Amino acid sequence: MDVTTAPFSASLYGSEESSSSPVVRSGDRGIGGGSNAASNSTARKKKYAPNEQGRYVCTQCGRSYAAYHNLMRHMRYECGLPPRFPCHVCGRFFRRKDDLQRHIARIHGILDGSAALLLAGDGIIKQDE
Repeated sequence: MDVTTAPFSASLYGSEESSSSPVVRSGDRGIGGGSNAASNSTARKKKYAPNEQGRYVCTQCGRSYAAYHNLMRHMRYECGLPPRFPCHVCGRFFRRKDDLQRHIARIHGILDGSAALLLAGDGIIKQDE
């Protein structure tokens, strides 16, 4: 059989018979990965709700963040975890790589590509125009 004219596979479509319309199971997004808004709203639910001031508070240490994703980053990489990125110049440790890169650029004056971009984003150094 030619691949372009072969009937639909039973493992993909749920039956051994050829069909002109595939069986779509819940969760399948089809070509392009698009989905409707209704399924997106129920697919991911935030684990933490904002407090009265609209801030997201860490349940372990009490730090608060204006954006949910910042709380998630804090809980995943910072809260209760030892720093794991050492400075190769002075030996100080940092919990996040971007903090280490910023430290190396600001304190030690060593700029690599990513540190230069971080500092340019902070408005500390000017980018070539």
